[in-house]
Amino acid sequence: MEDLQGASSALEMRLRDRNAGPTDLPLSLFKSITGNFSDDLEIGSGGFGVVYKGVLPSGDAVAVKKLSDCLIEDKSFQEEVACLMRTKHRNIVRFLGYCADTQGIMMEHVGRYVLADVRVRLLCFEYIGNGSLHSRLGDEYYELKWHDRYRIIKGVCQGLRYLHEEENIVHLDLKPENVLLDHNMVPKISDFGLSRLFNKQQTRIITSNRMGSRGYMAPEYLDDGIITFKSDIYSLGVIILEIVTGKRAPCNIEYVFENWRDRLQATLSHLLLEAYCHQVRTCVEIALNCMEANSQNRPTIGAIITALNETEAGCQEKETATCTELLEIQPLELRFAFELNKLIPCPLYLSNSTDHRIAFRLRPENPERYFTEWLCGVVPPRSYYTLTVTMKEQKQHPPLGRDEFLIEQSRIMEDDQLKDISQGEADVEFSNFFMEVEKMGVDRVHELKLMAVCDPQAATTSEVMSTINFDKMVSMDVHPTEPWILTGHFNGHVCMWNYKTKAMVNSFEVTREQEVLTVKFLSQKQWIVAGGGDGRIYVYNYKTMKRVKSFKALSNQITCLGIHPTEPYVLAASYDLVIKMWNWENGWKLIRKFEDEHSSSVMQVAFNPKDVKSFASVSKDKTFKIWSIDSPHANFTMAGHMSYVRCLDYFTRGDRQYLITGSDDGTAKIWDLHKKICVETLKGHANRVSAVPAMGLFVFGILIASGLRVYLILVSEKSMH
Repeated sequence: MEDLQGASSALEMRLRDRNAGPTDLPLSLFKSITGNFSDDLEIGSGGFGVVYKGVLPSGDAVAVKKLSDCLIEDKSFQEEVACLMRTKHRNIVRFLGYCADTQGIMMEHVGRYVLADVRVRLLCFEYIGNGSLHSRLGDEYYELKWHDRYRIIKGVCQGLRYLHEEENIVHLDLKPENVLLDHNMVPKISDFGLSRLFNKQQTRIITSNRMGSRGYMAPEYLDDGIITFKSDIYSLGVIILEIVTGKRAPCNIEYVFENWRDRLQATLSHLLLEAYCHQVRTCVEIALNCMEANSQNRPTIGAIITALNETEAGCQEKETATCTELLEIQPLELRFAFELNKLIPCPLYLSNSTDHRIAFRLRPENPERYFTEWLCGVVPPRSYYTLTVTMKEQKQHPPLGRDEFLIEQSRIMEDDQLKDISQGEADVEFSNFFMEVEKMGVDRVHELKLMAVCDPQAATTSEVMSTINFDKMVSMDVHPTEPWILTGHFNGHVCMWNYKTKAMVNSFEVTREQEVLTVKFLSQKQWIVAGGGDGRIYVYNYKTMKRVKSFKALSNQITCLGIHPTEPYVLAASYDLVIKMWNWENGWKLIRKFEDEHSSSVMQVAFNPKDVKSFASVSKDKTFKIWSIDSPHANFTMAGHMSYVRCLDYFTRGDRQYLITGSDDGTAKIWDLHKKICVETLKGHANRVSAVPAMGLFVFGILIASGLRVYLILVSEKSMH
């Protein structure tokens, strides 16, 4: 059992850490996660064998390829693994591990029992749940728009260039079935069962064992067994032609052009129409050149990408001229209602009507005049985003004239990009992202200039409860009975708001220039409890706003507080990995320390509402732990998230209690505390979660906050059993 848990942890670690290399894994693990290779988990099959969906204890999925018995040859298996071990590219399916198991088993043969070698060969990959390119292709009018088709063509070419130029690998089985598409429609080349690894000086191999898919095999390989890099180029040409026309064989090209022109004409201006029609024509010409019978007349993969890049330059030039952007942005002129010595906010409204996550960054011409931290973010698909741009206090009126802002935008192609960003690192992370987009050339960075003016008469119509005198909000709590919201801020202030009147009730400074990462109502005593950046706990009466008590609680910045619902207990944790519990009824006496359990910062603690002697904690070590208040050691630990776990909440359904956790990996996970397993993984934009009851329904709601957005997800009780 311990070996199985260790293997499972090793595989989960590789899912979480994209820099971790593949490893050998035991057969017992693959039997466990596939239900002993159950037919119910079969997701694909062919002459090579069967592919199963494997489900790990954390709820994450992998793809497990089990080779057919007749194809198990150690030499070919070693060659495939050798190729896979070398590959690491965004357009290549990620290889996680393998199993080469051979067992001697007594079997009856011609009336006698003999010791036979039973061999099992398995390969493990990331799970791509959006199907293959083959499933998306029909004729040219199928659901894929031209931009998506072109990105798939470019992505396959990028992956093939990596194989040819950096790893000296000939794939030899390129076809739409072996191109998988992730949720962002990023293509990933798969199935290296026929691949050949060339030496540095090697240019060809001749074989008598010709295997592949007719229609995609180069004629010299099919007829004479000659393998070169140009063998893949032929297959690539067939794929490109099929993506553009829906057919593998050359057809009436002019008819195809006219069909695409009619389709594009409905959505594009004349300038853009000509640019994109040229791109369509270029792709068809590339495909036909790749399919030349004489391999020497076929282009190299480098020449193909150069030709594609040239079409993009034309499209970008025309697109810039017509101001076509990914996000709808309002207003194009920011008007700051200027007052001396005041922080002046101005909202910027972003709308994403696409099916992609869109990254953006706002860059002021005069950065010293504005708060520039977090003038960047990600707008989810089909969503709205409000960005508040804040002008710093000015002792005198700024010079007459206008400021300029440059807003950059680009699609996010990788699921894990720009999801795990620490405080203070946002600007660097987004800068690196946009530079990488420009460098890779798979997509483009859209740019648009905005103007900004100071206007004392400007009015704000937004119903957002402004925090204009305080700074970035980093914590929040809601009063259990009053219509009050409590907010903690980056500059050390705490504010109390009435969410019915949308007005501030009161505010005070807790610590000067040190953020208040956690703030809570303690309604039994009419108190506000705040954790300071200086490691102190501050207690205020929220009727008088006078300080009741402050004391040094922890040696480092306090990250979270937990208020017991019925007992006089308060939990606090900090970056020093220690959790402490105080009794506020007994003069804030320290009654327990919980330490040396988490290996990284504790991000949230919460008492169990059904068990007065239990609480939970989540951490940057990607785990959560369940504790008893009577013991300094955790009762048990659960892992499964791929990144920092930020938050948690308890809820019950029927006679069972569940816990939900939110992570920087963009998921929320629901855990059955009785069975100690993950029963549901919710994918979205989650790193803040809270459970709330849904009246009259066997459902619960999870509020998932991302930036300035809140999502409500309803999950049936059935899905948790």
